[in-house]
Amino acid sequence: MLNAVIFGGSGFIGTFFARHLIESHGAEKVYLYDREPISAKEFEFRKQMVKAFPQIKMIEGDVRHAIDWEPGESIDLIANFAAVHREPGHENYEYLSVIF
Repeated sequence: MLNAVIFGGSGFIGTFFARHLIESHGAEKVYLYDREPISAKEFEFRKQMVKAFPQIKMIEGDVRHAIDWEPGESIDLIANFAAVHREPGHENYEYLSVIF
């Protein structure tokens, strides 16, 4: 049984990776940890895809701050896709703030 946490999980890569973990590896639970919930995304396809998998749980949080959330089970896989990626519109330092 695979349990995973995907930081930056509500983005394009995170949601499709979550689906891959469930469909190809039988993941029991996949947490999408992100500051922006999937419901705030503009792409209806991704919202519906996430809704279709009860194994996916959305956790709101920002990796740039201390994380006080803990999952209720042991985690087998952690993936970090958190990034500032929409250009332009951010200060230069913001593009590096998620990796330090």
